[in-house]
Amino acid sequence: MMRIALYTCPQTVLSSLSMADDAFRLANQLAGEALFEVLRVSADGAPVRSGYAELRVDGDLGLAEGADLLLIPATGSALQRTLDGNAVLLAWLARRPTEQGLASLCSSACLLAAAGVLDGRRATTHWALAETFRRHFPRVDLRIDELFTEDANRYCSGGAQAGLDLCLHLIARHGGDWLAERVAATLVVERERGSQARFAPLLPAAGQDDPLIAPLLRWLQRHHAEPIDLPGLAARA
Repeated sequence: MMRIALYTCPQTVLSSLSMADDAFRLANQLAGEALFEVLRVSADGAPVRSGYAELRVDGDLGLAEGADLLLIPATGSALQRTLDGNAVLLAWLARRPTEQGLASLCSSACLLAAAGVLDGRRATTHWALAETFRRHFPRVDLRIDELFTEDANRYCSGGAQAGLDLCLHLIARHGGDWLAERVAATLVVERERGSQARFAPLLPAAGQDDPLIAPLLRWLQRHHAEPIDLPGLAARA
């Protein structure tokens, strides 16, 4: 049996937490046996108030020390607030033996990186965080195009649904490819969905901070397949 500890904190994105929890519990149901034991832990073992819900947990990080894998669901895009609010976790991660599995979903790769456990390793996160991640964690081999990465026993995933891709990968590794296929079919999702790069916009976001450029960017997004030249763009601007 693979023992998985899901870390929860006030910044936890509830959809990411429930997606991971559901995937492994569904795998047990479809396999007809308990292949995965799923625990919820917090820094101090107390329930976590997150948005509109209070999350009950099974224990503190001491409980996670006996887990095969600590998995950190997404924690949103306010990276500094997340780092500041999880100092206990960062210290705990920095002390972990290299043989314990660690995984992050989406933005929570920043927590692993801040603790130094991704130094020299391949990792990924949400495509929109690529520039920020590279600036803060230059020692990490960021593969931003990947939906998920595996480097020895360090696992990371890209944005939102890529977390499910990683969970299916872990289910396949520990329960068999047939089981991952059944879980994916039950959840009505595809496996092996390719690169995260196809979800990133090709043009900068058309914000409102530049009244001249923003309308031009919005026009380009609608007409990018048409013949375009600089005189034409200049006239439209």
